[in-house]
Amino acid sequence: GQETAPLLVVGDAGMAGDATVRVEAVDEQDGVAVVTVTLSGVEDPEGLEGFTLVGPGVTAQVNQRGDDACAGFTVEPVTCVLTFPTSDMKGDDRLLVFQRAAETVRWKLV
Repeated sequence: GQETAPLLVVGDAGMAGDATVRVEAVDEQDGVAVVTVTLSGVEDPEGLEGFTLVGPGVTAQVNQRGDDACAGFTVEPVTCVLTFPTSDMKGDDRLLVFQRAAETVRWKLV
């Protein structure tokens, strides 16, 4: 069967494939969720495509902007932010989902 990993919370690190992600903090205002993460373990400028933010009825893709926006994965740990639009989401439930190498890690943000 499909193993579903337990939900992680802010402060936890998860691994998918060779990439490690630690969620440091989350802040949401004015229809934008900003998730501070530390990324490490692999050199992959395209790695951010693995992230989605799931809310009630809506899945949001990363919408990067700003000086501290994550640019991709590097082997050395880098702390940066992922930005997601949330104006279409009803309610407060938020899951950050990271998929890589057929593995999925989920964090409950709210």
